[in-house]
Amino acid sequence: ALSAALLVAGFSLVPVLLTLLLAVYLHSRLPAPDSFEPYFRAWFTQDYFPRISQKFQQELQERAKKEGLLDSLASSFKGWMMGKTEGLQASFWCELVAQRALPPALADWYVLRTATVNLGTAQKPSYVAFWGVHDCWMLSPLISLDFQDTSLLQELQRQKAGNSSRD
Repeated sequence: ALSAALLVAGFSLVPVLLTLLLAVYLHSRLPAPDSFEPYFRAWFTQDYFPRISQKFQQELQERAKKEGLLDSLASSFKGWMMGKTEGLQASFWCELVAQRALPPALADWYVLRTATVNLGTAQKPSYVAFWGVHDCWMLSPLISLDFQDTSLLQELQRQKAGNSSRD
């Protein structure tokens, strides 16, 4: 009877021990904090920017419809140019966004490392969380990105225009 009780207790400990072993393994495989920046740059240029760029081009086209002839031509040209040079634009915008968003706010949850960045503006923040697990980073599956919010690109474009007019 005692051996049967020990056997039952042992079987009930197996899931707990396996869970603990998995947790220790995952903890040992957290991605390094400095590995986030290269991941972020690749994610921004390959995934995020192409989607938000399309929205930004639509906004420029809408603005062109509402403006006078010269302003309309300028907005149309900006939209056309952005579409034709999207790869170069992605790298350029990534550098500007990285200056504001990096380094991320990092947090460790033993089996998971999170990195949070603000892809919005100071007035209209848009925090995006990334998960680091098993030596890699990914966009948190618990969030949905607002590809309609181009406030950061608009603010950066205003700043860029302001800086170039001072030069």
